[in-house]
Amino acid sequence: YMGMSFVDAVEALTGEHIDRAYTPSHTYQPKPVQQTARELSLAEADNCRRVFAYLCKTRGLDYDLVASLVRQGVIAQEEKTGNVLFKYYDDQGNVIGAEKVGTSTEHRFKGIGEHSAEGHGFEVVRGTGEKAFFFESAIDMLSYLQMHDKELENCRLVSLMGLKPSIVLDTMLRHNISPENVVICSDNDEKGNLFASRLMEQYPDMKRVITPDTYKDWNDMLRGIPKAVEHKTEKKEVQQTDMQRYGNEMWHKAIDNRDKSLVTIQAADFARLQEQLDRLGINYYAYARDNSVIMAINDKDVEWFKRIAGTPDLVPTKSNRPYSPPEKNIFGSAEYRYIPQKEYLSADRDLVLKMAEIMKARGMLFSGRVYPSGKGTLTVSHADLFAVRNIRDEVVNMRKQFASPDKAQEVGNRDYRANRDTHYYMSKLTPEQFGKVKPFLETSVSYHAVVRDGKVAFAVDKENAPAFHRALENAVRETNMLRRMADLGLSMEQNIALSLVVHRLAVEDMQLDLADFFDKRYDDAQFGEMLSLVNAYIAQAPAERYGENSKLTDMLEAKSSFDRSIELSDFFSGHDFSDEQRAAITAMFVGDVTRGQIDSIDETFTAEDIQAYDEILHNALQESDVADFLTAHKQAVIDRENAERVPTEEEVLFPKADLAKFLAERTLSSDEWEDMAYPLFDSGYLDKHKPSDKAAFGYHLS
Repeated sequence: YMGMSFVDAVEALTGEHIDRAYTPSHTYQPKPVQQTARELSLAEADNCRRVFAYLCKTRGLDYDLVASLVRQGVIAQEEKTGNVLFKYYDDQGNVIGAEKVGTSTEHRFKGIGEHSAEGHGFEVVRGTGEKAFFFESAIDMLSYLQMHDKELENCRLVSLMGLKPSIVLDTMLRHNISPENVVICSDNDEKGNLFASRLMEQYPDMKRVITPDTYKDWNDMLRGIPKAVEHKTEKKEVQQTDMQRYGNEMWHKAIDNRDKSLVTIQAADFARLQEQLDRLGINYYAYARDNSVIMAINDKDVEWFKRIAGTPDLVPTKSNRPYSPPEKNIFGSAEYRYIPQKEYLSADRDLVLKMAEIMKARGMLFSGRVYPSGKGTLTVSHADLFAVRNIRDEVVNMRKQFASPDKAQEVGNRDYRANRDTHYYMSKLTPEQFGKVKPFLETSVSYHAVVRDGKVAFAVDKENAPAFHRALENAVRETNMLRRMADLGLSMEQNIALSLVVHRLAVEDMQLDLADFFDKRYDDAQFGEMLSLVNAYIAQAPAERYGENSKLTDMLEAKSSFDRSIELSDFFSGHDFSDEQRAAITAMFVGDVTRGQIDSIDETFTAEDIQAYDEILHNALQESDVADFLTAHKQAVIDRENAERVPTEEEVLFPKADLAKFLAERTLSSDEWEDMAYPLFDSGYLDKHKPSDKAAFGYHLS
């Protein structure tokens, strides 16, 4: 207003003075400390070697910056995992939590220490800390600090450990920081920008600082890594957008790819069939590529399509792109809240989605949702209800002529007519999934089922319904576990040995993924030991499984040992080491040395060299110390090989020759000159043969 700020304008218009001091809407009250069974416990290693390697080498952070924070005790290394611990403290200097970051470059891990205090994050404070910068992670925060070190004063830099608005607000309240002194530095991506915009809608005085569009986050900017992957994805999406598309996109987005089949036909054939497909009410989605059209249709509609297209020999395929619709599978032309005088219709999801396509084409307002049970609902305005019912009847009539003549398949071990009070249950299982579950149901519960149109419906006696649901859930869990175990490639004998364990895990609904603890490369002894540990874990009471004496700890330690043993065998298979070398390398594997560091060892290392390398890895203060050791070793090997090399006859005779006499008596061709002069330029020749006082023709020619 007239070049004035909002506050100045209000003062000018009202004639009143407005206090510019920020007063929180409520006074910060420390959150009561919840009494938990276990207090915060951070098992710290006695060194930070992996922390330095990861933060400095992989993440590009300055060594002095990291070393300073390690000396202050705010950064440490977790003992067993080697994770980086970014610790944070309360006002009394007590550790109240930690942000964890894995140091493996192959498997990214991010987490928060168990029982960490809420509303806090890892932070670095400069001066009074009256201005606050918030970042998505500790590494992003330190990257920003490194790039803007000289500009930052009287501020605190805080990690949100993700996108947690509670940390922003609690930090403001705790330190009485007003919104105009808050800077949001979240990632320059969709989630980070949305997070910042929502906070700034609530607190307009907050500021936003982001990386240039070239970079996703502050650490990428520090390392100079552009959004290459994102650019490729955007380019791919643009190319896909340029494709000509046909059919019901709402159906395509609402249906799992596992329930669809793909068929490919010529573009000319599709042009001939398109009007007929729309007239017959079949849901499909297609795109043109070259002279062909690739179509996605319901699995159950494949036979319909063959008859319509007149291609009985057409062979459908399945998509190799996994896609599952969102849990809240909502579609429509308008949001639910904007539909006046709401009316509801419920029907089969395929029918609902075809109705939705027609309603959208006719410009009608509606919101819809489909459910895993196979049903769907439409929300429409009262004014459109009559028209929507007509569309429903229209689609039903379209599809009647192609109704499946096949009779429903009835399965089960009990006639539904024997039920005193029948309870009906529409399953999420497909017929194929039910076929795998069926053997487990037959021996545990009485039921009747009907399989039709790609769905499975159950009819059970009402008093037995709870037992049936438990049995069905157990059977589904057991089949899923067995499928995962089968993917491991274990032997038949091993799978049989595990079958009882799988059954018990399924029945008791234990949250344990067996596939994480077995490997086809385990030998019989390792497999037997792991199986014994798993059985011991299952035998524990639930409270023991989560306590300090949980057998899960033994399982994890055994797995780590077995995996290291396999890794060691894999390493040895590519080398020809002596027994002494193998023993020294094995000792390194038992420690916390990484595979990448051990890969630097080859047959040129003696057992003593290997032990020295292990010692430098554990005691080096900087990574350059390790690099210097490896460089020195390489040079020592070269020197040793040169010292052991037997000189050729020419190399022995050449220093003894009377070159002056030879040159005086003979006129040499250019090739002979070159052959004769070549040894003069060998490395080290001029150092060995200095010119004498009597030299008349140059080096060694007297």
